Amino acid sequence: MAHYAFLDSNNIVTEVIVGRDEDEVVDGITDWEAHYGEIRGQRCLRTSYNTGRNEHANGGKPFRGNFAGIGYEYREDLDAFIAPSPYPSWILDETTFAWEPPVPDMPGQYLWDEENQEWVRGPQPFPSWVWNEETAEWEAPIPYPTDAPRMMMWDEESGAWVAVTE
Repeated sequence: MAHYAFLDSNNIVTEVIVGRDEDEVVDGITDWEAHYGEIRGQRCLRTSYNTGRNEHANGGKPFRGNFAGIGYEYREDLDAFIAPSPYPSWILDETTFAWEPPVPDMPGQYLWDEENQEWVRGPQPFPSWVWNEETAEWEAPIPYPTDAPRMMMWDEESGAWVAVTE
């Protein structure tokens, strides 16, 4: 099983499909990129499900930088699929094919403020939660029950973790 990305005239991915392995021969067809492209009337390129940030998840050779996604751009000069930039100020790292902020990333629950070009504390999820300066995270007044038999959610009214029923 292999994955293939269809590109529009601007090299933007419009769809990703599962198709034949690139070394599979069926009815004399050996070039699956060309075959799928002819059927759709769009350029078609193989993409690797196991590749992200120019690394292969299983230790293999990375292929085309990232697994293609709808809206990604195929950069011919890099032979890589590039995700849309999250912010105009972010810079493409042409080694990892990932977007990097102009200011180093902050650990914890920070969000990028494009207007001020800085990391800011994420919004307080509930009025009772407090900011922990050491972990840079919002914390509930009662720790999450790690031994809970099912998923829990915070109930602000009761001030407790309650089981998710649906």
